[in-house]
Amino acid sequence: MTKSELRQLVLALPVEEKLELVEEVWGSLTPAQIPVPRWQLELIDARLEELDEHPEPGESWQHVEGQVWPGIPPK
Repeated sequence: MTKSELRQLVLALPVEEKLELVEEVWGSLTPAQIPVPRWQLELIDARLEELDEHPEPGESWQHVEGQVWPGIPPK
């Protein structure tokens, strides 16, 4: 079976089966097999630098949660 034929079969599956297949394929990968784009590595480096320069603690989860979901009482 060619890659093209396999692609056609997968795309013809119902949504639930496509999702199962995606989860199974993704789960078969190790972290070392997943490439990290250069821009993400640069972003991580920049944030780590910022943390080194400003190590003071940030906001509490309760505060952040209140900002994201205003009006919902904290747990």
